[in-house]
Amino acid sequence: SKASLANILAQIGGNAAELAIGRSLGFASVALFSKAQTIIEMFSQQFLVSISKVYFPAIAQQYREEQPLNLIFADSTLYITAFAFPFYGFIALYSEEIILILFGKQWLVSAGLIKILALGGCLHAIGFFAPYTLNAIGKPGILLKSQLVIQLFRVAITIPAAFMSLSMVAWAQSATLGMGLLIYLPVLSHLIKLKVWRLLGRLLLANVLMTILALLIPFAIKHYLNVQGLHAIALLSLAAVMFALSWLGALFITRNPLSYQVLKMLGKGTA
Repeated sequence: SKASLANILAQIGGNAAELAIGRSLGFASVALFSKAQTIIEMFSQQFLVSISKVYFPAIAQQYREEQPLNLIFADSTLYITAFAFPFYGFIALYSEEIILILFGKQWLVSAGLIKILALGGCLHAIGFFAPYTLNAIGKPGILLKSQLVIQLFRVAITIPAAFMSLSMVAWAQSATLGMGLLIYLPVLSHLIKLKVWRLLGRLLLANVLMTILALLIPFAIKHYLNVQGLHAIALLSLAAVMFALSWLGALFITRNPLSYQVLKMLGKGTA
């Protein structure tokens, strides 16, 4: 019941932005915000949720066997953010082209919101496994209390933001995800002996640097080919292909921990 209530609170909080926008800025603004949120949520719904179905039984088994949990949490977070940071960076960089192709030029205002929400997506990826970990170790009560604080904070800052602008609402959502980290990481530090500063340092050195390298070529493509009038579909397709190749290259150039997992999958790494 506690775990279910925590999920309900998360769903209510997630819808708070659209409710507040509809009340203060009108339904047209709700549609614009919804389009931006749809793009951001693609990664969470299509990738992170799938990974959680593997992570939850794995860490639950570790807990039953009385194995250390801090390493599996830290490594799992490091791996998924190696996907998440570059993904959100790319869609922030090409938000205009993505909106133009998927929804049309009448929705281009949403592109600016995507750039802000992408930051929140990165923060969400860092703390994504926290609720699953708390449930796995039998602490749904702590999860419920954490969600209550987080969602109250979301509502408290979203409502006044909705009377300002859509951009401020987007910043409020990203700030809420940052608040989630400020709550979850200290809790996990206590419960599973997570070395928070070590984890954040690894994320900074491994994934932020790798993301910057992976986005260099897509950045150059957008700013140098776009001025030549290249069609949005052609521009985005070229950038996406080069981004995928750059991401793989950046993994190995920076010796990202995920690169060793890639080698293992290819049968070239050590067991």
